[in-house]
Formats: sequence, structure tokens, C-alpha cells
Amino acid sequence: MFIFKLLIKVILLPVFLLSCFISSWAGLLSKVSGFILGLFNLLLLVILIMYLSRHDWPQAAITGLIAFVAFMISFSASFLEMVLEMVTQKLSNIIFS
Repeated sequence: MFIFKLLIKVILLPVFLLSCFISSWAGLLSKVSGFILGLFNLLLLVILIMYLSRHDWPQAAITGLIAFVAFMISFSASFLEMVLEMVTQKLSNIIFS
């Protein structure tokens, strides 16, 4: 049984290292993209206010939809970052137990 557990830990070690690497890069990219999408949403807010003041409803709806899609992309990136972090934590619990 001891040899089996040791074999599993040796097999999972490269997976754990790869998961740590991907998780750290995903966290960094999520923060950078969040900053960029924040500026993009600010620009979309200005455009949306301009369209609403001109009573241009179809373009205002399209701008709102673009802002919603940008928010969903940011949300899904944060969700994937959290999932990768959970996988890394589970692998570390298995390897270091």
C-alpha cells in the first residue's frame, strides 16, 4: 500500500507543478485583463450615455450588450482562476499528505 501511495504521489507531482504554473499565470492574466476591461467598460459607459442623450435606442442596446458580454468574459476568467486554484489545492493535499 505504501508503494502504491508513493507511486501516485510521484505521478501527480508533475501535474501539481504544471497546475501551479498555470494557476499563477491565470491569476496574473485575470488581474491585468480585469484592469483593461474596467477601462473598456468606462469607455462603453461614456458611449452609452452619449447614445441615450441622443435617444438612439438601438445603438444604446447594442452598447449595453457589448458591456454585458465583456463582464461575462471577466467573470468566466475569474471563475476559471478559482477552479484552477481549487485543483492545485486538492493536488497539494494529496501529494503532501
